Amino acid sequence: ALAYFLRGLCQRSLNQLEGATQSFSRAVQLDPGLIAAREELVEVSTALRRDNDAVAGLEALAAQEPSRLDRLVALGLGYARAGRPDLAVRTLGRAAEEHPESAEPYAAIGRVWLGVAEGQRDRVALNKALAALQTVVRRGAENSDSLLLLGRAQLMAGDVGAAERSFRQATARFPLEPAALLQLSLAAERLGHLATARDALARYSTLVGDGTPTPERATRLGDLSIHLNEPAVAAAWYAKAITGSSTPPAAFARLAEAQLRARNRSGAADAIRLGLEADPRNPQLLALQRRLDRR
Repeated sequence: ALAYFLRGLCQRSLNQLEGATQSFSRAVQLDPGLIAAREELVEVSTALRRDNDAVAGLEALAAQEPSRLDRLVALGLGYARAGRPDLAVRTLGRAAEEHPESAEPYAAIGRVWLGVAEGQRDRVALNKALAALQTVVRRGAENSDSLLLLGRAQLMAGDVGAAERSFRQATARFPLEPAALLQLSLAAERLGHLATARDALARYSTLVGDGTPTPERATRLGDLSIHLNEPAVAAAWYAKAITGSSTPPAAFARLAEAQLRARNRSGAADAIRLGLEADPRNPQLLALQRRLDRR
């Protein structure tokens, strides 16, 4: 069993998920008590989106260790992923009854009901999600993830101000859930808090991927900086949106406009020249060229 388990770990590291599934399954057959193999089998099944297989593994783990809260919570969330929200809530409700000292089941219940609300535009499910997540907050057990969920629910309920506060609190907790920064940026922009929106989006861009903003996010950061009347900052962001031959002419036009506002004639000229090389007849760039010539 251990040999199959170790081979499965190697296969998973090589992203050979089908082979890993077979190895972990064989390990469990040979030694049903090898919990680590069951856990890995669940992880691989989830990665392959075989939700029913993952649920079967989670049920076996919960049966082996019935007193562990994390097993019940994982099983409840597994039922939700498999499209069985009612069973998920019942399982998580049992976890809450058996572990009244913990707020973790309520956070999971909130996640399940929020998923139903977002998928079906169900106001009753949304209210249940809000109630569960507010219970977590009342108990003082909120973390970045649960505050992010609460903010999403509040945003869906139309309370943008409360959502922004929840997202802001989520970004101040560690470990930080990066998505809270993106949600904070969106909520803050809706409220006209543009500096907060830009700073949150900038932080998000440094945390995801390779730390470099995508052209779309760099453009949005530039737009927010323009609205904040900071053209030099905007130009720096727009420059990050230019990625080579695939860059649309509008990106060069944005950069040139920001450079003109920042009184950087040479920077504007360079942006216009590069844009016209890609599209010599672009009306926006030609208009900017005429403005530059008049100056």
